[in-house]
Amino acid sequence: MAERLTRLDLSIEAGPGADLAESAALAIQLREWLLLLDIESAELTTAGQAPPRTRSGGMFITGALTAMLTRSSELFSKLIDTVRTWLSHSGARSVRLEID
Repeated sequence: MAERLTRLDLSIEAGPGADLAESAALAIQLREWLLLLDIESAELTTAGQAPPRTRSGGMFITGALTAMLTRSSELFSKLIDTVRTWLSHSGARSVRLEID
């Protein structure tokens, strides 16, 4: 039987004065930390297809990630601990989590 996955959306608040590049860099950093966990995936969140005649295949939401993980309270707790630790090292002000 396949395990059920939970979608977790993470939005990073980089703080006052942060520009788009800083928000994007923070999202990439947090993604790297999350990938160290036993989760299915962690990807930058897309907002659909890029406009015609552009190089990108999709438009990304700056400072946002989508993680997929198996439904496990232990794994969810590890993810929360990882986000807290990352926050203390990153300089970001907060991360908002939304489940499914």
